[in-house]
Amino acid sequence: MDLPRGKGVPVWLRDILYVLRDAAPLMIAEILPSVASIVDIFFVSFLGDQAVAAVGVGGQVSWLLGVLLVVFYVGALVTVSQALGAGQKDKAKHIASETLSATLLFAIGLAVVGVYAAYPISLYLAHDQSVALLAKDYLYARFAGLPGLAALFVLDAVYRAAGANKDILASSLVASATNAVLDPILIYVLGMGVTGAGYATAIANYTGALYLLAFMKKSTGLKAELVKPSSNAFLAIRVGVPTGLERLFFSLGHTLYMEAVARCGTDALAAHTIGIRVESLAFMPAFALSTYASSIVGNHVGAGRLGEAKKAGWQAAKAAAAFMALMMTILILVAPFAGRALASSTEVAQLAAIYLWLAAITEPPLGVLMVISGAIRGAGNTTIPTLLNLAGLYLFRVLPAQFIVGRTSIELVSCPVLAWIIMDIDVALRGAVFAIVYAKYFMRLVKRLV
Repeated sequence: MDLPRGKGVPVWLRDILYVLRDAAPLMIAEILPSVASIVDIFFVSFLGDQAVAAVGVGGQVSWLLGVLLVVFYVGALVTVSQALGAGQKDKAKHIASETLSATLLFAIGLAVVGVYAAYPISLYLAHDQSVALLAKDYLYARFAGLPGLAALFVLDAVYRAAGANKDILASSLVASATNAVLDPILIYVLGMGVTGAGYATAIANYTGALYLLAFMKKSTGLKAELVKPSSNAFLAIRVGVPTGLERLFFSLGHTLYMEAVARCGTDALAAHTIGIRVESLAFMPAFALSTYASSIVGNHVGAGRLGEAKKAGWQAAKAAAAFMALMMTILILVAPFAGRALASSTEVAQLAAIYLWLAAITEPPLGVLMVISGAIRGAGNTTIPTLLNLAGLYLFRVLPAQFIVGRTSIELVSCPVLAWIIMDIDVALRGAVFAIVYAKYFMRLVKRLV
């Protein structure tokens, strides 16, 4: 499966090109939801800066609750990958079926909790009652799609574990197209405003999940059925819990960080929302490389090839760094145009451009950070990435933002710029820590689970 060697082609470059080619469907699949989220912002922007800020707040609250589904996603990805690597196809099938059933039950309960939590959390984040009310309406619609999102997560994980990457791309195309078509219809034709944007996303989740379910047997050789969760689901949940806790506290950390940005005003919050949606075009492909690393490393570990597992993780990390360096350049170039296209005021457009310029600087270490985290998880150790990520996020970003942003005046930089510089420092330091840990301690971190 290696690329042709060719004269004068360095080994490191060949490795990077191989990984990028192999993971390309996953990377494109991750870009599409980011494009859909930008389409959301584009249509919502005609409703005004408050509406944009509300979608940003609503998206953060959705993420805060939705990250709990990561327990099932990571658990299924790691355990099914190792089961398939060990040649235990029946075990993989049972894990997939039981985990799908468990996550659907959990998602229904989570949606009920979300309805009650939507407004108070939105008000805390927005510091503005009008924005919070709009965010609440948006969230009610998003929560209707949580079971679809839960199914999509688990089915996506099984497909990744089986290496059926092209089908994941097809599912993402279907879901993103659904979202893009429904946005203008629900927001404007039916006059639903930001609520329509929420329903468009919810419906898209269901269409993506149904696509994967329909082609699962053909594409993966496995079949997921709704069954009573038992030991296989508990195995996946146990493996996924550390990452789920990481994502939960990570999301809480980002929520606290976003609250600090909101102290800088509605314009800053709207600009942050626009900036992170555009930046996601860069970092979501890196997330795809992270899950790619999890599945490849998991397959090698399941088969007992530990040296190959470590090498595969490094190859994926190098590919992520190279890809993110390219994305850094693109973000720097498009920043002014993205701000003007998605903001309804000059002030927000300028701030969004500044966000993108600052975020671009740390795209390469962000890619390394994400991929090495995924590689360690694929090796069966989901605890260490959790501890490193949480310690870094809170020490390097949340605490400085809470104590400094909006509370201390620094003449050289404005309030939101200070928040975004703190974000850059966090990403750079965590990327370095993960690279060092992986290089020195990988073999000690490996855990065979099946």
